[in-house]
Amino acid sequence: MKQLGWQSPEEALGNEIDFEIGDVKLAFGPIVGVVKDYHQESLRNTIDPTIMVFEPIWLRTFLVKLDTEHIQETITKISATWDEMFPNYPIEYHFLDDLYEALYKNDRIQLQLLYLLSGLAIVIAFIGLFGLIAYSLKTRVKEIAIRKVVGSNTAALISLISKEYILMMIFAAIIAIPISYYFVNSWLETFAYKVEISFIWYLFSLIIIGFTALFIISIQTIKAASVNPAEILRNE
Repeated sequence: MKQLGWQSPEEALGNEIDFEIGDVKLAFGPIVGVVKDYHQESLRNTIDPTIMVFEPIWLRTFLVKLDTEHIQETITKISATWDEMFPNYPIEYHFLDDLYEALYKNDRIQLQLLYLLSGLAIVIAFIGLFGLIAYSLKTRVKEIAIRKVVGSNTAALISLISKEYILMMIFAAIIAIPISYYFVNSWLETFAYKVEISFIWYLFSLIIIGFTALFIISIQTIKAASVNPAEILRNE
């Protein structure tokens, strides 16, 4: 409507238009209604200007609303009517929800793989972190024992041990976040309509990972600090 120069449906109604598709001259007629813009393709595409016409050369294609409780019975009747009206053209039918589903099938597969691989990477990373902290504390049991003897409490030990891992996590985030932003933004650029990436979600993820890492460090440090320092120093 707007592309043809009208600003409102009331202004467009009743006006006659005609147009061509290639070499085909289509019948002209009055505008009898205006509908809101809607997506008839993937969100990778913009909403195209659309004209709905009653044109005899296109009467081999129909959109039928079905009762979902009797789909097979209805399809059988439609097929019989089709064969009677168009015996030279075998019927081909598709369900609208399946067509829309196919628009995003590849994206859904990619997202499912991304969720799976990301989840697997996170689990492996935390298992590695757990093992790394356990090994690090095992090699520092004498240091922990001496610090306890001179007055360090468990909270101070947790702060000491966690500091290097938190700094390591921040350094990793500085590398990973720009790379992630670039690839996610590149994927979103393939869509005509898209959300904007907010760094709040990166910060939120970083906080969750930080607290999880701090929890693992605290458990391991408390376990290591619970050993009697006298026994450790005597054995060492």
